[in-house]
Amino acid sequence: MEDPPELPKRDPETDSARNRIAKRWALWLLRALRRLPERRIALAARALEAVGYLTGFFDEIETALDEPRPLDDLRRAVKAEADRDGTHVHHIVEKTSAEQDGYPQSMINSYDNLVRIPR
Repeated sequence: MEDPPELPKRDPETDSARNRIAKRWALWLLRALRRLPERRIALAARALEAVGYLTGFFDEIETALDEPRPLDDLRRAVKAEADRDGTHVHHIVEKTSAEQDGYPQSMINSYDNLVRIPR
């Protein structure tokens, strides 16, 4: 099994750098879930918690570990999981393009065009 990703001791000070670190850890944890005893995963999670600058990324890391879901489930989640941290509502057909093509807001923002996905 590969070693955990590097975890800088200092805050990288930009959201994009923090995001890259969080994503690397999320991917490592996903692979670890498939291969390691649960005890080692808990130790890695405690190490992540000790690094203050990643505190705001735990919800994103958790949702990044979600299994793929069918489109209908993602549509239902717009309402059903409205308070789930680490996710956001995404337009299937890109909002700006649809507006430029003259589609009405009622169609652009209808639940047929919205899904809840990991951030």
